Amino acid sequence: MDANTDLLEMMAVHEEKVSELYQTYAAALPEWRAFWTTIALEERSHAAWLRGLKSKLEAERGLLNRERFNSTGIHTSVDYLQRKCEEVREKGTTPLRALILALDLEGSLIEKEYFLVYKSDLVSIQEVFNKLREQTAGHRQRMQDKINEERAKQK
Repeated sequence: MDANTDLLEMMAVHEEKVSELYQTYAAALPEWRAFWTTIALEERSHAAWLRGLKSKLEAERGLLNRERFNSTGIHTSVDYLQRKCEEVREKGTTPLRALILALDLEGSLIEKEYFLVYKSDLVSIQEVFNKLREQTAGHRQRMQDKINEERAKQK
């Protein structure tokens, strides 16, 4: 594997860890199971999309934008997500707490331009990263809507 495919694998593992956190929320919050399971499955599909790009990237070199990518940051985030999964399994969580953490997580991916770590003229690569960005923004919006609903219930 080269740096490009290593990066894709790290990104895919991160998406799987996000999915695991959302599945943990689904188990801890039965009344929210459908919501969290749906988003968790979408995160799993993101990991599959990233892995699907490997063969295309193996043929094209020099795509990694090292100024945008911080492998230490990805590893730190994966470790953080693992700790959050364990914490939720041990102590539980509330719907609002889960939504806020997930909103922050999805927002940080967009703000850090996580999906712009590759430079490529290949339309198929651009399409996958655009879909990832769009779905992440969609997750963020759905979570914000649910937060607003939860806060309205508390008033």
